[in-house]
Amino acid sequence: MFIFFWRRWGILGLAFAVAGFLLSFGFSRIFDPFFGDSVSPSRWAAVFGLVAGFGLGALANWLFAVLVVERTLDKPHADPRVPSSTIYFMRLRYWSFVILGIGVVFLVPNVNAALNQ
Repeated sequence: MFIFFWRRWGILGLAFAVAGFLLSFGFSRIFDPFFGDSVSPSRWAAVFGLVAGFGLGALANWLFAVLVVERTLDKPHADPRVPSSTIYFMRLRYWSFVILGIGVVFLVPNVNAALNQ
């Protein structure tokens, strides 16, 4: 059976990307008292929140793909010609780099705003 968008556990790559995005908001709220004052939030809290959130999302995706999906979930269904768990024809483990790239896209304008604050 051919699925265009994802195969087997590939959809979890998007789930980890969304989790990293949501974690970045949580971490920026955690870091805010350390970098900002009570009146205006600091841009550096958002920078550190983005690094922590997307970094943890990418790390969780990599560990889940390598330790769980490739070892146990895809092993019985492994066909050497076709990777089993993919999203947009990329293996799930390589979506960690895509998650980090998305984090960098969000990080660059925040670092620029923090430096000009």
